[in-house]
Amino acid sequence: MIQETTNQFRGTVRDTMTRDVVFADCNSTICEISELMVEKNLRRMVVIDERKKVLGVVSQRDVLKHYVAIKDKDADTQNMVRSRTIDKILPKTKPITISPDLPVAKAMLLIAANKIGCLPVVGFQNELIGLLTVTDLLRQATGKKQNLDAVFQFFIPNSQNNASKPAYIRKSSLEIVVPLNAIDSPETIPPYVVLGYDPPTGRILLKFLEDAIDGALRTREFEGNISIEAKSFIDFFDLTRKVTAFNVTMPQGPDYVVLTPKKAF
Repeated sequence: MIQETTNQFRGTVRDTMTRDVVFADCNSTICEISELMVEKNLRRMVVIDERKKVLGVVSQRDVLKHYVAIKDKDADTQNMVRSRTIDKILPKTKPITISPDLPVAKAMLLIAANKIGCLPVVGFQNELIGLLTVTDLLRQATGKKQNLDAVFQFFIPNSQNNASKPAYIRKSSLEIVVPLNAIDSPETIPPYVVLGYDPPTGRILLKFLEDAIDGALRTREFEGNISIEAKSFIDFFDLTRKVTAFNVTMPQGPDYVVLTPKKAF
């Protein structure tokens, strides 16, 4: 039976591993990691240092334990825990890594024996070069190839050339600028917005409104962007001294936009 199983897994790890790995550096916060896991639908994430050396693998369960531990704590304690760097919750044991030249059959047995979901693949300098997951192994066992159409975003001239443009703070006019192509249903942007700020993570919340309330600001469309004059907000939180480029997410539908400081993972 073992011989029949291993025959299905011919070749080396290099032939089967995932090369485009979403990873986090050791200075990323618990909050940033949890958001990225949700955004990318990841169960686990490899954590590396400044030399791309693997420090460990953090799982959804590792992160969730810390959220459970603080659910009844006061707001200051919760913010403090969320702003902790991810290296604080990494498993203490040395991470198991493999070479890209290891036979896939041996890697499969290593995953099964250690009851883990993935193995970081490292190069000659112990730098991260790939990841072998249970999904990769199942794909090889079933002969199902990765759907490349779903993985890659295709470029269409004159319509998607600004697709990756981030939101940002325009320092000259103290405006918050969000590209329309980053928003769901951009043709129905409400005329008003209220702004919120989360100091531990640097995130900005945009809550869109149809009617004006106290503190609401006007939105305007200009050259493919939503522009919000937010001088008082930006000055109050001294945002021009902080990160001024942001990733755009919409976690609770079209009325809520979250701007997360851009960071290279």
